[in-house]
Amino acid sequence: MPGVGFIRVKLLQCERGGSPLPDNETFDPYVAINVKEAVNLAGRGQQLVQKKKTIYPEWNSCFDAHLYEGRVIQMVVMQRPNIRVSEVTISAQEMAEKCKEGGVASVWLEAIPAGRVLVQVRHFSETEERPNESVMAKPGGPDSRGKQPAPVISDHPEAGGITRRRGAMKHQKIHEVMGHQFIAKFFRQFTFCSFCTDFMWGFNKQGYQCQLCNCAVHKKCHEKILGKCPGNAKDSRETKMLTERFNLNVPHRFKVHNYMSPSFCDHCGSMLYGLFRQGLKCQVCGINCHKKCETKMPNLCGVNQKVMAEVLETIKKKNHAGGSTTSKTKGSAAEVGYAVKLRLIFF
Repeated sequence: MPGVGFIRVKLLQCERGGSPLPDNETFDPYVAINVKEAVNLAGRGQQLVQKKKTIYPEWNSCFDAHLYEGRVIQMVVMQRPNIRVSEVTISAQEMAEKCKEGGVASVWLEAIPAGRVLVQVRHFSETEERPNESVMAKPGGPDSRGKQPAPVISDHPEAGGITRRRGAMKHQKIHEVMGHQFIAKFFRQFTFCSFCTDFMWGFNKQGYQCQLCNCAVHKKCHEKILGKCPGNAKDSRETKMLTERFNLNVPHRFKVHNYMSPSFCDHCGSMLYGLFRQGLKCQVCGINCHKKCETKMPNLCGVNQKVMAEVLETIKKKNHAGGSTTSKTKGSAAEVGYAVKLRLIFF
């Protein structure tokens, strides 16, 4: 059995199966890849949850997947423009087991309800960082900008018919909170925190910004954020799990507004540029945002996130400290008291 590491999957071919298409139609397929994780939910057993966004690799191109326990790869075959044809669901570990030691396996995967997909699979260990220099093609001439391109890894026979792992790149650390994927960010213009609304000071990386919805926050504030990220696949219809008892869903009522003084977006923290109709303003709570940020704003109209986060943290500490039955009873009474305080947070 292959050891830990990751697999590289190359999409080669797809057969439709089933009834033939009419003479005036052609089969023009593409594949959507969903990588799902096995998560243990209290009282519900183990379920598959998609934590990353769906990817759409081209034919004869590759994608990678680490061999985490319970990880499943779903390949959905689609016909342009947007017609679902079939799907294949297989565990990442099962695909890795099809590979020989250091080799490549070409596998036909049976699809449901009909058809099949041909893929090449190669297993890599975690210690295998750089490709073999003998299978690297020589770089070509300079490009249109006068820069020399990096070496290209070719599908040489020594590489087993599939590209080896390119030089490993160091990626920034991702801090995931409420579906947001925060990374440290250097802001080139004045930026305000969307959580506490304070200015983000500093000369290097002043704060964090979500890779999916561009929400900007202080480092000290990112763990207290209450709004869910709208760009995360966790909240999709297929993978959303109603496991949280506490949920906020108060939509804003935005309307185009003319600002007479410099104003900043309460989501991404940057300035609202323009001479008139610079952005949107909520008619209820007065929050401001860019037109491009409207769909990314959390439904927290009239909610002071900073105060609410402090109250929720206090309730959490009270419940954690109460170990005995008496303490739990007191903790329940404290929750009722804090529930009254929560009403003061709105407006």
